[in-house]
Amino acid sequence: MIYGIGNDILEISRLSDYKRSTNLALKVLTAYEYDVFKNLSESKAIKYLANQYVCKEAISKAFGTGIRNEVIFTNMEIHRDSLGKPVLTPLGKLKELMENEQITSTHVTISDTNMHSLATVVLETG
Repeated sequence: MIYGIGNDILEISRLSDYKRSTNLALKVLTAYEYDVFKNLSESKAIKYLANQYVCKEAISKAFGTGIRNEVIFTNMEIHRDSLGKPVLTPLGKLKELMENEQITSTHVTISDTNMHSLATVVLETG
C-alpha cells in the first residue's frame, strides 16, 4: 500500500555559485555524499548537489512532514546502484521512523537537464 508520494524540482542555476553551493552541501549531504561531491568537477558537483537536494525534499514530502524531526537531510543518504538507479538509505531516526511506520519499500527516481533537477519518491508499507 502506498504510504506517501513526493516530488520536487529545482532550477540548477540557483546553485551556480560553487562556494555557496559548497556551504549548502555541508548542510544537506551526509559525510559519504559530501565525499562524492568534493571529488567531482565544479559543474558536476553542482548537478549532483541539486539532484541530492531535490531527492531529499521529495522524500520529506512523501512523509508529509517537510524537513523536520526525524526527516532531516543528514538522516537520508541517496546512493546509486550498479546501474545508476538512486536508492534511499535511511539513517538514524529516519530508519527508526520507517520501521515504526512499517515502510518496507522505497522507490526513487531523479531526472535532470542542464536547467532543472526533478525527483519523485514513493514510499510503500506492507
